[in-house]
Amino acid sequence: MATIGQILQELSTREALASTADIASALKSTKESILKQLKREKDMGTVDGNNEEGWVITDSGRKVLEKGGPQVTMVGEGVTPREKFESIGRLIGINKDRITLAADIVWSQNYEDLNWVWTALGQADIRDDLRKIWTNSWRAFLKKGIPLELEAELTGAPVAKTGEPRAVEAALAKTQTRDYVIVEDLPVRVGVNLGDYTLQDAKDLIALRTLKAKLTGTGQGGTVAGGIGQEKLSDIHLRLSSPLTVSTGGDRG
Repeated sequence: MATIGQILQELSTREALASTADIASALKSTKESILKQLKREKDMGTVDGNNEEGWVITDSGRKVLEKGGPQVTMVGEGVTPREKFESIGRLIGINKDRITLAADIVWSQNYEDLNWVWTALGQADIRDDLRKIWTNSWRAFLKKGIPLELEAELTGAPVAKTGEPRAVEAALAKTQTRDYVIVEDLPVRVGVNLGDYTLQDAKDLIALRTLKAKLTGTGQGGTVAGGIGQEKLSDIHLRLSSPLTVSTGGDRG
């Protein structure tokens, strides 16, 4: 992707107005990213023109070049969601034309819907191993958990066979990896060992928070007032999580 300095340098070699497409072609970049930067640079006063008539570098732009060019790269990681999506494709070695096709399909619907992104990459005939990496990287960029429907594809978790909607979650609950974080009192899966809690730990903590919220108040030192004496919340949690012991009545006096 082109930098601002490269755009200004390219315009400085032109004797006439240059179109957005010509600049993008010369710098091997997309028209969308070049146009976005040109508009920003026009606001900065380093270029002048528009997308219809073309662009030219200004005296201010030439002075910037004389001083060594801009010090900030605007598009190193992509300045728009689509550019970020495409940069992931380049990093994992996808062909440029296939990246454009995949992005066109993804952006034909909701690009933040991970289920759709997975489907769209399949429609673009992206190889399954690269499709998994691309979707997971995009998910990380969006800061979203893995949708339940994609657990098997993205993590290798067991596929539900019973038809029960929570079958996959039940299988994952048996593992001890820290795959979950807590968001608004709900466990959200973020990937194998990328979270803070196991599923059971997350559920236990949420239950404990709920219990604390129902209490009438909390005394000093973490003790609870009202109804259950001065017991510590940690002691309550310990008893709640301990196995239930059933008396057989054999010790009656």
